[in-house]
Amino acid sequence: MNSKDIEECIKSLQEYIDTKSVQWISEFSEKIRYNETLLNQINETFHVMNNDTLSRVETLRQRYMGQLNDIEQRIEEMEKLCDELEDIHDEIEVNIKLNQK
Repeated sequence: MNSKDIEECIKSLQEYIDTKSVQWISEFSEKIRYNETLLNQINETFHVMNNDTLSRVETLRQRYMGQLNDIEQRIEEMEKLCDELEDIHDEIEVNIKLNQK
């Protein structure tokens, strides 16, 4: 291989690299434009909350979860009271039946 062959090889390689680079840059640019379009559609379709709003929502969620837990505890207490009242009612019925005899 002589110097002219090496230069031709380098020139061919450079042309190939230039062609592929342009192709890759073009494909990359197309993907960027597609992603920008997609991002714009997503932003138009979905409302993205800022951090302050998200923080307030989380605070409200925590408060409501606390209230829900309180309500669940009260319900459990009421269920226990109902069970006790049923027991008392049953005892009263038994006493009434015994007293009627």
